Amino acid sequence: MKPSKKKIKGLYKKKTLKVINYPQKGIVKKIEPEPEKKINKFITPLLLDKYRPKGAGLHGKIVLPKILPIAGTNYPVSTVNQKIVQLLKEVLRRNNVLILEIAQGIDAKQNIIRHLIHSDALPFMEKQSRFYYIDYLEQRVRGLRRYYIRDIGRTFGEIVDILLAADIKVFLHGGIVRDLLTNTRSTDIDIVFDVGVPRIKEICEREGWPCAQVMVQEQYINFGQDKGISLEGGSIRQSFIVPIHYHEATVNDLSYDMSNQILVDFSGYGLVDVLEHRLRITPHPKYWPRWAADDFKKPLRFFKLIQKGFVPASTETLQFVINYIRDNFDSVYEKQFSLKYPVSRIKHFLIKNITMGDIDSETGEYTFGANEDKLIPFLQTIKRYVGRDIFVRMLAHFTVADLERFKTNKVITTLRGFLSSQDVMDAQAEISAAGGIY
Repeated sequence: MKPSKKKIKGLYKKKTLKVINYPQKGIVKKIEPEPEKKINKFITPLLLDKYRPKGAGLHGKIVLPKILPIAGTNYPVSTVNQKIVQLLKEVLRRNNVLILEIAQGIDAKQNIIRHLIHSDALPFMEKQSRFYYIDYLEQRVRGLRRYYIRDIGRTFGEIVDILLAADIKVFLHGGIVRDLLTNTRSTDIDIVFDVGVPRIKEICEREGWPCAQVMVQEQYINFGQDKGISLEGGSIRQSFIVPIHYHEATVNDLSYDMSNQILVDFSGYGLVDVLEHRLRITPHPKYWPRWAADDFKKPLRFFKLIQKGFVPASTETLQFVINYIRDNFDSVYEKQFSLKYPVSRIKHFLIKNITMGDIDSETGEYTFGANEDKLIPFLQTIKRYVGRDIFVRMLAHFTVADLERFKTNKVITTLRGFLSSQDVMDAQAEISAAGGIY
């Protein structure tokens, strides 16, 4: 016989007891109320929520304001070129996307740079930079806040909230912003902040975050342990307060203010270039030689962006990068860093910047990183654009001993086949005869 059931309410405040009557024996089962869902009190409302009529819902009509209060100051607002709106709709595959340009005009632009970033950034940003509000991007960042960073043990949002509570300005920066705009999966998260790395290190120690790599001179910090799948950061002085030839590509010169929900387009071309998948070197052509010589990695990273589907802005752009690598491969890319750090620059780049591996700066001992499966596709892209001879020279910097350091069978098998080719063996012999290193 099935037991009869009845509920007895009111014995305890806000609790329900369920009594199950069995034929011979009564058993009382205590039912606890469901725990309340945690609400992150730090998440700010959508910037334009206050302009939606009550009951209009998330996608309700907005009465567009002429000014917006940002960082305690009112800024003029204007709609953007209809071409940008249409591009956003096509890329995001959404019928309704709200985008506004903030602080047009030199005076308003100077003020917002002072308030959002730093007055020292004025000479580097006031002429060309643009500032936007995009409702879709804000919603995407909200989702990113919930991303759990395993090697730190906190969500991205929790980490940002702790930094903001310490009165530190925090910006998402670079590739993560680009990928959020194109709804592309990112492999890592980069931020910039307005304090020195020692201040961030203090917070790491207080919060118990690993912060395995702290480079004060470079103003760089890895908040976790694993490069490439963790949270990395640097000072805004390396991002906003530097001459333009230090910048890499317009699509990577985008930042997102985590306090004020504003997109910062350093070059003024970044947003449009992302939407059109156009690969443009940030400085003007007359500064391209300085751009390349400033950091040997930038011409190589150019091809990482090509892998992501970006198309060079012009044939001149692509040809300059190709020629720089070819003309300087012996003198720049095959050169070792120092006697204490006996690793060639090209191998350093492939290990650290492609696979996100680690190299001991004193012994040269290294391990490949979490993105080791991206090594072969990158090398094949170099082969396609720069030439087979450079592709072979890059491969020649690996040895059979390197195969033991990889974890992915496909990488091991492919690389073993490359290393056994006569061209690669000849290139290795040539490097060795010239006193070079692998």
